Amino acid sequence: MGTVTNTDLITAYYDTWKNGIASFDEARLRGMLAPDFVYEGPIAGRRPGADSFVRGLMAFVKTLKAVRMLSELRVGNEAAFLYDCDVSQPAGTFRFAEFLRVDNAKIQEIRLVFDATEFRKLAAATK
Repeated sequence: MGTVTNTDLITAYYDTWKNGIASFDEARLRGMLAPDFVYEGPIAGRRPGADSFVRGLMAFVKTLKAVRMLSELRVGNEAAFLYDCDVSQPAGTFRFAEFLRVDNAKIQEIRLVFDATEFRKLAAATK
């Protein structure tokens, strides 16, 4: 088997969840994350370790109906993506910016940026 490139790894990351919960691949996802992986997002804050990230992503993917990649930029060991997700709970379309850093063929860090205020408003309205 050949060397996995950063592009291959990032593509595989999105493949583990972009098609919804029926194709969510937790084991494969965990295998891509570095032992010292760190996630940062507007609701969860900065969290070291894969467990809370994987749980949160799984909960999100259960509501995911579609992903539309709008823009991507890959330079060296970093990548940035802008995409829209249609979700069922709270119902709507949300725009996300996601920044990934890869080292030693593992994802070291994911920073997710989105309008948490709008997300919370829609979540409250659906309760």
